[in-house]
This record gives sequence, C-alpha cells and structure tokens, in this order.
Amino acid sequence: MKLTSSIYALAAICGIAAAEPTAPAQKANCSYHSSPDISDIAGTSYASLVKVANVPSGPTYRYIFSEPSSSLKPYLLFIHGFPSTTFDWRHQIDYFVSRGYGIVAPDLLGFGGTDNSLDLEEFTLKRQVMDIGAILDCEGIDNVFAIGHDFGSVILSRVITYLGERVKGSAFVGVGYSPPPMAFNQAGVEAINNASLDAIGYPPFGYWYFMNEDDVAPIMDEHFDSAYTLTYSSNATYLKEHFSPVGAYKKWLLADRIAPWTTFITEDEKDIFENITMSQGGFDGPVKSYKSLMRDYNAADEKAIPKSEAAIKHPVLLLTASKDVVGIASSQITNTAPYAADIRIKSVDAGHFLQVEKPDEVSLGIHNFVREVMAENVCL
Repeated sequence: MKLTSSIYALAAICGIAAAEPTAPAQKANCSYHSSPDISDIAGTSYASLVKVANVPSGPTYRYIFSEPSSSLKPYLLFIHGFPSTTFDWRHQIDYFVSRGYGIVAPDLLGFGGTDNSLDLEEFTLKRQVMDIGAILDCEGIDNVFAIGHDFGSVILSRVITYLGERVKGSAFVGVGYSPPPMAFNQAGVEAINNASLDAIGYPPFGYWYFMNEDDVAPIMDEHFDSAYTLTYSSNATYLKEHFSPVGAYKKWLLADRIAPWTTFITEDEKDIFENITMSQGGFDGPVKSYKSLMRDYNAADEKAIPKSEAAIKHPVLLLTASKDVVGIASSQITNTAPYAADIRIKSVDAGHFLQVEKPDEVSLGIHNFVREVMAENVCL
C-alpha cells in the first residue's frame, strides 16, 4: 500500500497518468510457478515481487519483477555477482521500485532460488545470457538499462555482446567491462596474477584457483561464517593477506577464522543471506561459474566473437570502488574506457560490495545516469 501511494504521488508531481499499467504480453513458451517458495527471502522487502519461471533452455529461474509506473520509466536489469544473490541489490530494488522504475533482477543459475545443474556447460556466459534474454522475453520487455556487479559485470559484458540491441545503457558497479575474447581461464588468471604481483605486490585473483577445486563448495558450506565475514569484510588488509593470495582463502576457511564484523551489514541481513544460500544447496551452484571459466568451457564462444563486436555502442557508467583490493579501480578503467566512446566514470569511497556499503550513492549514481541517457527527464 505504501509503495502504491508513493508511485501515485510521484505521478501527480510529474503530471503522469497513474493508471495501473497493463500486464506485458508473455510468450507461450514461458511456464510460471503460481506459488513459488519464498520462505528463504520472507524477511526481505521484495519478497512480494518474486516470480518463478521455466525458461526454454530448461532451468527454472527465480527473479524479482516489478512493472514501471508509466511508459516513461524504463526497465532496469540487475545482475548480481559472487557469492551474492538478488539480495545484494536489495537497496537498489527498494530505491528504484519506490520511484516507479521497472525491475528485473534474477538469481543467476546455481544461485538463490534458481536451479542448479551438474553440467558446467550450462554455466557458460552465453548460455546464462540467453536465459536472461528469455526472462525478458517472458515478460515482454524489449530493452533495459543493464547493471552488473562483480561476476555480474562479467555476465553484463556478454549481455552487451549477445543482446546489445536490447540495452539502452549499461552500468558496471565495482568491476568493469570484460572485452572479448575473455581471458579468465587458468592461463589467463595466472597471467593477471603474475602481472599484478609485480605491479601492486599481490595477486588479486589468487582465490580463483580455490574456486576451481572440487572441494571448494563443501569447505565453504562447513565454514560459512568464516567465508562470509572475510568475503564481505571492509578491512583491506585482511582481504590482501587472507583472500586474494594463492591458497590464502582456503587456509583461512580450514582454520575457521572469523574476520571483524563489517559495519555496513546487520546481523539480520547476514542471517537472511545464510538462509538463502544454505536452503538452496550452499555454495555448490555459485562456484560453478568460476569452474566453467577456469576449465575453458567458454573458449569456443569467446573465440567466435568478432573483434569488431568488442566496442560498446551505448552509454556506459562505471562506478569504481576506491578501496576494492580485488576489482582494483585503475584496472577497471583500463579494461572499460577504451571500448566505450560514451562513458561516465565515478569513484565511490567503498570496498568491493559498494552497492551494499554505500547504497544511496550507488543508487543515485545509477539514477542520474539513467536520467541523463533518457534526456534529462527529472521525473525519471
């Protein structure tokens, strides 16, 4: 009721007719679950916005869906990273839904309420992007502003490649663009780590080797608090010493160490994250996107992308995190700016999970970007 009232108030201020939007046309090949299980996210503000659908390729996806309050408002597609789910976009979902924007925010394959798979082939970037496109088709959505964080920025990079005509603008949060051909296989990660060791004194992707080990998921499951407190730590020294270096993260977990509690996440939020993760099978699904990359399942798809497709043909926002020791700000600019003719770069004084640590600043940055691209309409 409060959300509806705020939308009508905004509509009155902007002179927009606030009639209930009509339901978008849905494709016949979308099969919806009428009573989805939302017990793991019952404590969230967006539980009532959940939809669950089978996409044509087979998996069942859980996603947040909210229609825009008027035809002037675009849809925003939020793509989460690791080890997150849609829950890490909770502040942005609240912000933009309250302002009448359309929202699509899926739990990616293997995460949250979306299906897992035994087949690493299903976790290739192209397969996941095609599934995201199928969700947009299910909801009758032609185009979106696409926003990615962490591994979600990697997915976003291929949304641009494969669904670029449907993207009005893209916002990279923390982690920038990954131009094709992507180098995140075993050899590529090793090259990045070696170069970084010389340049900055530590390998930012040293933990990727652990993500590729067969026992990574059960170790993370068994030592959940150890994994969570370090991954979401705001202490750069802890991350440089115990997360990024080769072998350090596994050693930390097996010792069951606990990092000092971060200041931007409450105990209740941590409990919700744990409930979402562990009630859906733990970390087995989330680590498979890393394994798919490290084991070269993406090689053929990446090789097939023409070099001419590397350029981003729409406006881009890059929000860097000045305190991020994994997604190092200067590297994100170097990886993104040469491929984006129309780019805005803004630094946020935060660590890796900037959309959680500085939610208002990140939300406003995305909002201003969308309004600028949509011709400065202040009522957007």
